[in-house]
Amino acid sequence: MKYIYILLISCCLMSCSLHNKIYHINDKEFFIKKTIINNHFFNKISSSIISIIIQKDYLYYAYNNGQISKLNIKLGKICWTNNINHQLISGICVKDNYIATITKDGYLFILDINGKIIWKKNINSSSNYIPIIHNDLVIIRTDNNKLKAFSIINKKLIWNIYSPLFDFNIKEETYFCCHNDLLIASIPDKKIIIIDLKHGNTIWDYSVPVKEGYDDIERINNVYSFHVINNILYIVSYNGDLLAIDLINQFKKIWHNSLNLTIKHLLVENKNLYITDQNNIIRCFNSNNCELLWKYENFCNKNINKPICIKNYLLVSDNKGYIYLLNKYSGTMYGNIKLNHYNNSFTLINDNSFIINSNNRKLSLVEIKNFL
Repeated sequence: MKYIYILLISCCLMSCSLHNKIYHINDKEFFIKKTIINNHFFNKISSSIISIIIQKDYLYYAYNNGQISKLNIKLGKICWTNNINHQLISGICVKDNYIATITKDGYLFILDINGKIIWKKNINSSSNYIPIIHNDLVIIRTDNNKLKAFSIINKKLIWNIYSPLFDFNIKEETYFCCHNDLLIASIPDKKIIIIDLKHGNTIWDYSVPVKEGYDDIERINNVYSFHVINNILYIVSYNGDLLAIDLINQFKKIWHNSLNLTIKHLLVENKNLYITDQNNIIRCFNSNNCELLWKYENFCNKNINKPICIKNYLLVSDNKGYIYLLNKYSGTMYGNIKLNHYNNSFTLINDNSFIINSNNRKLSLVEIKNFL
C-alpha cells in the first residue's frame, strides 16, 4: 500500500497559530497533513499577488500596488519588503543578485537582492511582460512590440528589435526566454525567433501554419507557448501545431504534429508533454516522437488551471478550489480534495514541494514528506 504525506503550510506571514487536519484522496492512497500559519497580514492588503519567484530557500513575490517582498520559506518569515510606489502589471524576475520589474507607467526598475533600488529607466512604453535577466543583460518586451536589451550594470541600451503589430493578436502563455546565449521570443506576426543575445541578431525564425477558413478570424494563428528542456525547443501554436527543434544541431526539426485543437496550456518535462485544450481535455504525449500516451476528458465541465508535475503525479486545480491528483504516466485519477481556497495556481519549488497561490491572497507551502 502506498501513502503520500504532504505538509501544507498556508503562509499569511506574521504571527502564527497552528492546527492540523488530515485530507484523504481515495481513502487509502493520498493523505495530506495541513499545518496552517495564520494571521491577518494579507487581509489588510487590497492588492493581489501577481508574481511568485522561487530561488533556493527564498520566495519573492510582488503585488500590483508595487510592493515586493522576500520570504524565507523554511522559517516562514519575511526578510524584507519594499514598495517602489509604481503600479505593477506584469511581475518580477529574480536571478543572481538582481530583481527586475516594469511598471504600468513605463519604468524599468532594477533592485538588488536585498530590495534596494539600484536604478530605474523610462522605457517609453508600458509592458505586460516580465523582464529577463541573463548574465549582465536585462531584456524587456514592450507592449508596442519592441525587444530591448540593457546593461544591468549601467542601464545602457545594448540592442533594440522592433516587430510589426498584428491586427488579430492572441494572448500567449509564453513570451520569451533565454537558453545559453540565445533569446527565444514569439512575435505577433505568427513567428517565433531566436536571437543572438550578444548582438541582437536574428539567427533563426519559424512561422506557424495558417489554417483554412473563410475570414481572417477563422484563419488566425500564432505561437501560443514554447518551452526548452534538454536543448530541445518545443513550440505549440494557438491552433494546435506542435513542433520540436534541436537547438544544438543547426535548429533541425525533430518532429511536427498538427493536433487540430485550440491550446490552453503546455507543460513540458523530461519524458512527456502535457497539453490542455480549450475544452479542458488533458493529453499526454511522448516528448521524443509526439506519440499520444493518454487522454483525460473528465475536466470538460470544469475550468482548470495549468497543472504541475511533482514526483509521479500530475496536480490539477479548478476555479472551485478542488485539487486533483492524476498518475502522470497513465492519466489514472486518484481523487481530489477541496481546500478553502479558490482559483489556485501552483509554483513548483523542487521534487517535494510547491506553492499554492489562491485568489484570497493566501500562499500555501505544500511539502511531500515521504513515500512508503
